[in-house]
Amino acid sequence: MKLIAIIYNYDKDENARQIRDALPCETYIVDSSGIVKEGFIATDEPFFSGCFNKAMEIFLYSDATHCLSICSDIIGNWLAVVQKILVMPADIGVWMPAVYGSGWRHIKPVGQGLRDIPFAEGMINCMTREVVKEEHYINCDTNRHAYGVDIYLSYAARQKGLRVVADDSVRVYHPFGKAYSNREGERQMLPYVAGKGAAFKAFCRSLGVGISFYTRYYRRLRGIVKKANNRYSYK
Repeated sequence: MKLIAIIYNYDKDENARQIRDALPCETYIVDSSGIVKEGFIATDEPFFSGCFNKAMEIFLYSDATHCLSICSDIIGNWLAVVQKILVMPADIGVWMPAVYGSGWRHIKPVGQGLRDIPFAEGMINCMTREVVKEEHYINCDTNRHAYGVDIYLSYAARQKGLRVVADDSVRVYHPFGKAYSNREGERQMLPYVAGKGAAFKAFCRSLGVGISFYTRYYRRLRGIVKKANNRYSYK
Protein backbone atom coordinates (compact mmCIF):
# COMPACT_ATOMS: atom_id res chain seq x y z
CA MET A 1 0.00 0.00 0.00
CA LYS A 2 1.11 3.55 -0.75
CA LEU A 3 -0.96 6.26 0.92
CA ILE A 4 -1.47 9.87 -0.10
CA ALA A 5 -3.49 12.36 1.99
CA ILE A 6 -5.35 15.37 0.61
CA ILE A 7 -6.94 18.04 2.79
CA TYR A 8 -9.95 19.98 1.46
CA ASN A 9 -9.86 23.61 2.61
CA TYR A 10 -11.77 26.85 2.24
CA ASP A 11 -11.14 28.99 5.32
CA LYS A 12 -9.72 26.69 8.04
CA ASP A 13 -6.14 27.45 7.04
CA GLU A 14 -4.47 26.93 10.41
CA ASN A 15 -6.15 23.61 11.11
CA ALA A 16 -5.37 22.47 7.56
CA ARG A 17 -1.67 23.15 8.19
CA GLN A 18 -1.80 21.35 11.53
CA ILE A 19 -3.34 18.28 9.92
CA ARG A 20 -0.74 18.34 7.13
CA ASP A 21 2.15 18.63 9.60
CA ALA A 22 0.79 15.78 11.75
CA LEU A 23 0.22 13.28 8.93
CA PRO A 24 3.10 10.79 8.46
CA CYS A 25 2.58 10.45 4.70
CA GLU A 26 2.69 12.49 1.50
CA THR A 27 0.10 15.24 2.02
CA TYR A 28 -1.39 18.11 0.02
CA ILE A 29 -3.87 20.87 0.82
CA VAL A 30 -6.30 21.85 -1.94
CA ASP A 31 -8.00 25.20 -1.42
CA SER A 32 -11.19 26.54 -3.04
CA SER A 33 -11.16 30.06 -1.55
CA GLY A 34 -9.77 31.72 -4.67
CA ILE A 35 -7.04 33.33 -2.54
CA VAL A 36 -3.37 32.55 -3.14
CA LYS A 37 -1.96 30.84 -0.03
CA GLU A 38 1.59 29.61 0.42
CA GLY A 39 1.81 25.84 0.48
CA PHE A 40 -1.78 25.37 -0.70
CA ILE A 41 -2.87 24.14 -4.14
CA ALA A 42 -5.61 26.32 -5.62
CA THR A 43 -8.53 24.45 -7.16
CA ASP A 44 -9.57 25.10 -10.74
CA GLU A 45 -13.21 25.33 -9.68
CA PRO A 46 -14.98 26.61 -6.54
CA PHE A 47 -16.86 24.85 -3.76
CA PHE A 48 -16.43 21.33 -2.36
CA SER A 49 -16.72 19.82 -5.83
CA GLY A 50 -13.71 21.87 -6.89
CA CYS A 51 -11.70 20.43 -4.01
CA PHE A 52 -12.86 16.91 -4.85
CA ASN A 53 -11.92 17.26 -8.52
CA LYS A 54 -8.45 18.62 -7.77
CA ALA A 55 -7.83 16.01 -5.07
CA MET A 56 -8.78 13.12 -7.33
CA GLU A 57 -6.60 14.55 -10.11
CA ILE A 58 -3.60 14.63 -7.76
CA PHE A 59 -4.31 11.12 -6.54
CA LEU A 60 -4.78 9.52 -9.96
CA TYR A 61 -1.63 11.18 -11.33
CA SER A 62 0.39 9.86 -8.37
CA ASP A 63 1.58 6.30 -7.83
CA ALA A 64 -0.39 5.97 -4.58
CA THR A 65 -2.81 3.07 -4.13
CA HIS A 66 -4.98 4.73 -1.45
CA CYS A 67 -6.17 8.31 -0.91
CA LEU A 68 -7.09 9.72 2.49
CA SER A 69 -9.41 12.72 2.02
CA ILE A 70 -9.94 15.06 4.98
CA CYS A 71 -12.01 18.22 5.39
CA SER A 72 -9.90 20.89 7.08
CA ASP A 73 -12.24 21.35 10.06
CA ILE A 74 -11.78 17.76 11.28
CA ILE A 75 -9.92 17.24 14.57
CA GLY A 76 -8.19 13.95 15.27
CA ASN A 77 -5.13 11.91 16.13
CA TRP A 78 -3.63 11.72 12.65
CA LEU A 79 -0.86 9.27 13.44
CA ALA A 80 -3.47 6.83 14.77
CA VAL A 81 -5.64 7.33 11.67
CA VAL A 82 -2.78 6.50 9.29
CA GLN A 83 -1.64 3.54 11.38
CA LYS A 84 -5.11 2.01 11.12
CA ILE A 85 -5.26 2.57 7.36
CA LEU A 86 -1.90 0.90 6.80
CA VAL A 87 -3.08 -2.35 8.41
CA MET A 88 -6.64 -2.50 7.13
CA PRO A 89 -7.71 -5.71 5.31
CA ALA A 90 -7.27 -5.86 1.54
CA ASP A 91 -11.00 -6.38 0.92
CA ILE A 92 -11.84 -2.83 2.05
CA GLY A 93 -12.60 -0.34 -0.72
CA VAL A 94 -13.71 2.60 1.43
CA TRP A 95 -12.64 3.18 5.05
CA MET A 96 -13.36 5.92 7.54
CA PRO A 97 -12.82 6.46 11.27
CA ALA A 98 -15.79 6.77 13.59
CA VAL A 99 -16.91 10.39 13.90
CA TYR A 100 -18.17 12.38 16.86
CA GLY A 101 -20.11 15.57 16.22
CA SER A 102 -21.78 16.32 12.92
CA GLY A 103 -22.56 13.38 10.65
CA TRP A 104 -24.94 10.52 9.95
CA ARG A 105 -25.89 8.22 12.79
CA HIS A 106 -24.17 5.19 11.27
CA ILE A 107 -20.71 6.80 11.51
CA LYS A 108 -20.95 7.43 15.26
CA PRO A 109 -18.78 5.10 17.38
CA VAL A 110 -20.63 2.08 18.75
CA GLY A 111 -17.86 -0.45 19.42
CA GLN A 112 -14.12 -0.98 19.10
CA GLY A 113 -13.47 -2.47 15.67
CA LEU A 114 -14.41 -2.47 12.00
CA ARG A 115 -18.06 -2.58 10.98
CA ASP A 116 -19.83 -2.39 7.65
CA ILE A 117 -21.80 0.79 6.95
CA PRO A 118 -24.07 1.85 4.05
CA PHE A 119 -21.66 4.59 2.96
CA ALA A 120 -18.63 6.52 4.18
CA GLU A 121 -19.10 10.27 4.42
CA GLY A 122 -17.11 12.74 2.35
CA MET A 123 -15.77 14.65 5.35
CA ILE A 124 -13.07 12.00 5.89
CA ASN A 125 -12.48 8.71 4.13
CA CYS A 126 -9.81 6.57 2.56
CA MET A 127 -10.50 5.04 -0.86
CA THR A 128 -8.59 2.74 -3.16
CA ARG A 129 -7.57 3.72 -6.67
CA GLU A 130 -9.93 1.07 -8.04
CA VAL A 131 -12.90 2.77 -6.38
CA VAL A 132 -11.93 6.36 -7.22
CA LYS A 133 -11.71 5.50 -10.91
CA GLU A 134 -15.50 5.04 -10.80
CA GLU A 135 -16.06 8.74 -10.03
CA HIS A 136 -13.34 11.39 -10.02
CA TYR A 137 -14.90 14.48 -11.57
CA ILE A 138 -18.04 16.36 -10.49
CA ASN A 139 -19.76 19.10 -12.46
CA CYS A 140 -19.47 22.14 -10.20
CA ASP A 141 -22.29 23.93 -12.01
CA THR A 142 -24.89 21.30 -11.17
CA ASN A 143 -23.60 19.74 -7.93
CA ARG A 144 -21.32 22.29 -6.31
CA HIS A 145 -21.29 20.66 -2.87
CA ALA A 146 -20.78 17.12 -4.28
CA TYR A 147 -23.83 15.77 -2.49
CA GLY A 148 -24.21 12.05 -3.15
CA VAL A 149 -20.67 11.46 -4.40
CA ASP A 150 -19.59 9.73 -1.18
CA ILE A 151 -22.67 7.51 -1.37
CA TYR A 152 -22.03 6.62 -5.00
CA LEU A 153 -18.37 5.76 -4.43
CA SER A 154 -19.35 3.56 -1.48
CA TYR A 155 -22.01 1.92 -3.66
CA ALA A 156 -19.45 1.38 -6.46
CA ALA A 157 -17.01 -0.22 -4.02
CA ARG A 158 -19.64 -2.67 -2.85
CA GLN A 159 -20.54 -3.50 -6.47
CA LYS A 160 -16.89 -4.52 -6.91
CA GLY A 161 -17.12 -6.87 -3.94
CA LEU A 162 -15.25 -4.49 -1.62
CA ARG A 163 -16.28 -3.52 1.88
CA VAL A 164 -17.27 -0.06 3.13
CA VAL A 165 -16.42 0.27 6.80
CA ALA A 166 -16.17 2.55 9.81
CA ASP A 167 -13.39 1.85 12.30
CA ASP A 168 -14.55 2.46 15.86
CA SER A 169 -11.05 1.92 17.22
CA VAL A 170 -10.00 5.36 15.93
CA ARG A 171 -12.22 8.42 16.30
CA VAL A 172 -12.24 12.01 15.06
CA TYR A 173 -14.41 15.04 15.72
CA HIS A 174 -16.35 16.94 13.04
CA PRO A 175 -17.73 20.32 14.22
CA PHE A 176 -21.36 21.20 13.65
CA GLY A 177 -22.33 23.89 11.17
CA LYS A 178 -21.93 24.43 7.43
CA ALA A 179 -21.42 27.47 5.23
CA TYR A 180 -24.22 26.42 2.91
CA SER A 181 -27.78 25.10 3.01
CA ASN A 182 -28.41 21.37 3.29
CA ARG A 183 -31.63 21.96 1.38
CA GLU A 184 -29.68 23.37 -1.56
CA GLY A 185 -27.22 20.48 -1.49
CA GLU A 186 -30.06 17.98 -1.45
CA ARG A 187 -31.74 19.73 -4.38
CA GLN A 188 -28.55 19.46 -6.43
CA MET A 189 -28.20 15.82 -5.43
CA LEU A 190 -31.47 14.76 -7.07
CA PRO A 191 -30.31 14.94 -10.73
CA TYR A 192 -26.91 13.51 -9.74
CA VAL A 193 -28.55 10.42 -8.26
CA ALA A 194 -30.97 10.11 -11.18
CA GLY A 195 -28.05 10.13 -13.61
CA LYS A 196 -26.40 7.12 -11.96
CA GLY A 197 -29.05 4.60 -12.92
CA ALA A 198 -32.07 2.89 -11.40
CA ALA A 199 -30.14 0.53 -9.12
CA PHE A 200 -28.23 3.34 -7.40
CA LYS A 201 -31.36 5.45 -7.16
CA ALA A 202 -33.15 2.55 -5.46
CA PHE A 203 -30.24 2.14 -3.05
CA CYS A 204 -30.42 5.83 -2.12
CA ARG A 205 -34.17 5.68 -1.64
CA SER A 206 -33.74 2.73 0.71
CA LEU A 207 -31.58 5.00 2.89
CA GLY A 208 -33.85 8.01 2.59
CA VAL A 209 -31.35 10.09 0.59
CA GLY A 210 -31.33 11.34 -2.98
CA ILE A 211 -35.05 12.09 -2.79
CA SER A 212 -36.89 15.36 -2.29
CA PHE A 213 -36.79 17.03 1.12
CA TYR A 214 -40.54 16.59 1.60
CA THR A 215 -40.51 12.91 0.65
CA ARG A 216 -37.57 12.32 3.00
CA TYR A 217 -39.33 14.16 5.81
CA TYR A 218 -42.47 12.06 5.35
CA ARG A 219 -40.45 8.85 5.35
CA ARG A 220 -38.63 9.90 8.50
CA LEU A 221 -41.99 10.25 10.22
CA ARG A 222 -42.66 6.63 9.30
CA GLY A 223 -39.29 5.52 10.68
CA ILE A 224 -37.94 4.16 7.39
CA VAL A 225 -34.67 6.07 7.50
CA LYS A 226 -34.01 4.98 11.07
CA LYS A 227 -34.64 1.37 10.11
CA ALA A 228 -32.27 1.61 7.14
CA ASN A 229 -29.49 3.05 9.32
CA ASN A 230 -29.96 0.39 11.97
CA ARG A 231 -29.56 -2.29 9.31
CA TYR A 232 -25.88 -1.36 9.04
CA SER A 233 -25.03 0.30 12.35
CA TYR A 234 -24.48 -2.72 14.54
CA LYS A 235 -23.05 -5.40 12.26
